[in-house]
Amino acid sequence: MKTRYRHTLKFIIVLIFLFTLSACTTMRHMFTTPEAVITLKTDSKLNTTHSGNSLPLKVSLYQLSSTQLVDAKMQNQTTMAINNNLQKTFTLYPRQVEKITWKLQKNTTVIAVVSKFHRLNEANWRVFIPVDPKQGKNVINIKFVANQVYVRKL
Repeated sequence: MKTRYRHTLKFIIVLIFLFTLSACTTMRHMFTTPEAVITLKTDSKLNTTHSGNSLPLKVSLYQLSSTQLVDAKMQNQTTMAINNNLQKTFTLYPRQVEKITWKLQKNTTVIAVVSKFHRLNEANWRVFIPVDPKQGKNVINIKFVANQVYVRKL
């Protein structure tokens, strides 16, 4: 009879331990601030002209709740109804690396990358990157080569 109670007691202790362990990991996710760690890297050939010269590149990052990017009347302008804490703008130069850590809003599901290339009609000028604010940390590498944008999400 005592053996039966011992096994039951051991089983209850193991259950309590497992519930406590799972609660700790759940609580950790509840209190971590969601963020995106973004690395912007440029190649030696950046924003090239027809003659092959490299120019600085203006890049804007936006936090969006969906792909709500709206094209303006002019092809090289982009309008977004968004406030300033959901936007970051950089001027990038050839062979530059810029690393940022950006707090994500609860409703952010997409980071939009809008690049103002010199030859816009030949460029990959906007990219949408899905993010998960529940994940805690979203690691994103963005590389700019010539007139193209390449994304790698880790």
